[in-house]
Amino acid sequence: MSDHNKETEARCPHCYRHYVEGTAAWALYMMRMGHKVTNPKYDPRVYHLPEGDMIHVNGIKSIATNQWIDYWCIDLPDGWQLYEEPEYKVGDYIKNGGDYYIVTSPTTCVGLRYGLSHEICPKTCKIVSPSEVIVHIGCLSGTVEKAQDYAYFLLWHSKTDCDYSMIKWDALDIPTRELVESLLKAQGEK
Repeated sequence: MSDHNKETEARCPHCYRHYVEGTAAWALYMMRMGHKVTNPKYDPRVYHLPEGDMIHVNGIKSIATNQWIDYWCIDLPDGWQLYEEPEYKVGDYIKNGGDYYIVTSPTTCVGLRYGLSHEICPKTCKIVSPSEVIVHIGCLSGTVEKAQDYAYFLLWHSKTDCDYSMIKWDALDIPTRELVESLLKAQGEK
């Protein structure tokens, strides 16, 4: 094969930029090759082109490729990389900084404290056990555990100091009760 053919293969046919790893032209080429890409500095969503006609953004058909070629090849900043699927499974509890989430789909997690949904679970999260998740109930916070009396559960503020509160189920609002019940159920399954 001649050097001319190699150079032609290494350039975008639309903007003639080289397919240098990390460039937007390279990202478009990687999508055409069936890979998922992301640019954490520019836009942390996941882009891929599974069917060849529309670029999918977080699994939703969003961008017609024939309308966005110039945009992809010229206007988008560099910093693209192949997207690696996180190791989280649906139902995993994860922690990012001081916030806890539950993974609800391969690309979505929901914050346990505020109920905010995130389209992509950050790769910086670490998987935690349901018994490590801190629950906030009014001015109290701690991990939950079953109590011997079925009308209560324990909220441990500090297990090393045997510092806990017995909280009656009836004292909880519905979202908090569902959260505590799901954590206790997950603890029983592990």
